[in-house]
Amino acid sequence: MQKLILSFFLITLSFSEAYSLSQWLPLYSIPIFIAFFYRYYVPKIFLVFLFLLIIPLLLQLLFNYNFKSFNYFLFYLVVFFIYPVGILNLIESVDFNFFKKLIVFSFYFTSVFVIIEFCLNVLGFHIQDYIIRERETSATLSTFYRSFGFSSEPGSLSYYLNSLGPLSILFSKKKNNTYILYSLAILFTFSPVGILVWLIYTFFYQKKFINRYSLFIGITILLSVYYKFQSEIQLISEALTWKLSGNGTSVTERIDSYSYFLNAVKSNILGFGLGNVTSIGMQSPKNFFLFAFYEVGILGLIVLILPIIYIIFYKKNKFKLFFILSLLHLLFISQVQYPYTIFLFVIIYLSINNKQLLSDIDKITT
Repeated sequence: MQKLILSFFLITLSFSEAYSLSQWLPLYSIPIFIAFFYRYYVPKIFLVFLFLLIIPLLLQLLFNYNFKSFNYFLFYLVVFFIYPVGILNLIESVDFNFFKKLIVFSFYFTSVFVIIEFCLNVLGFHIQDYIIRERETSATLSTFYRSFGFSSEPGSLSYYLNSLGPLSILFSKKKNNTYILYSLAILFTFSPVGILVWLIYTFFYQKKFINRYSLFIGITILLSVYYKFQSEIQLISEALTWKLSGNGTSVTERIDSYSYFLNAVKSNILGFGLGNVTSIGMQSPKNFFLFAFYEVGILGLIVLILPIIYIIFYKKNKFKLFFILSLLHLLFISQVQYPYTIFLFVIIYLSINNKQLLSDIDKITT
C-alpha cells in the first residue's frame, strides 16, 4: 500500500494543474495528506520550525488582517509543515532501491510526454486540448508552441525538470540517456530560466557522467538537426533573443513588479499581511522570497530561509547543487506550493539523519 501511495505521488508530481480537484488540491497533494495523517511521524526539528513559523503568521493575522488572511495562514502551514512531513513519511515507508527506481521512472514518464507533446505541436496537433484543466493553457514562442506537460505553464514545468532531472541522472543506471532526455525536455519548454539552470548543472556536474563517445554522438546529432532545420532553429533563436530582451514579455513585467515590491518592503519591513497581494487584486512579484518578505515581513522571511541555510552550509550534503538549482527557480516564480524544492529538502534531511539511507547514497555517489 505504501509503495502504491508513493508511486501515485511521484508520477503526479509534475501535475501542478492537470486533472487537479481544485487549484488548492492538485493530485500530488492527496498522497501527501494521506501520509501525513496516517503515519504521522514528525521529527522534533520540524516541530521547532512549526513553532517558529506560527509566530510571524499569527502576528500578521492580528495586526494586518484581511479577508484572505486565514486562507493564507493555512496555506503556509500546509506547504511548509504538512508537505515536508507528509513527503518524509512517504519516503521512509518504502525501500530506498524502490524509491530511486520510481524517481527515474516518473521522470521518464513526464519527460517523454513533454518531448512527444512538442513533436505533435510541430505537426499541428495540440495534445493540451485534451488534458482536463481548470483553465485553458497556451504559450507560444514565435510560431512554436511551448511544452506544458502536466504543469500550469512552461516555467513551472522547467522547475520540475530541473529539480528532478539531476536526481534522476544520479539514480539512473543509464545516466547519459537520462541526461539527453532531461536536456530535450528542458529545451522544449523554451523557458529562459529553465535553460539557464540546465546549463549551470551541465557545466558543474554532468561532466562527471558524460563520456567522450556520448559527447561525440550528441554533437553529431545536434549538427545534423541544425543542418536539417536551419530556418526553424534561426526562427527559435530570434524568438528567444526577443523574449530575453524584454520587449513586451514577462521579463518587463517582472522588472516592474520587482521594483514595486522592493520599494514597498523598504517602506515596511514588518510585512503587509497574509494574502495582501491577492486581496487588493495584485499579481505576485514572481519571486517567492520577495513575495514572502512583502506578506510576512522580515521575521517570517528569516524563519523561512532557516532550512535553506541549514541545507546549504551542512558539510555532509551530497545534494547541495541539486537543491540550489531548484532554489534558483524560486527567484523567478512565487508558486512555492509546487513542492519540488521541498521534496529535495526532505531527501537531503533524510540523507543527513538516516544512517542507512546515507550509506545507500554513498554507494551511488562514490
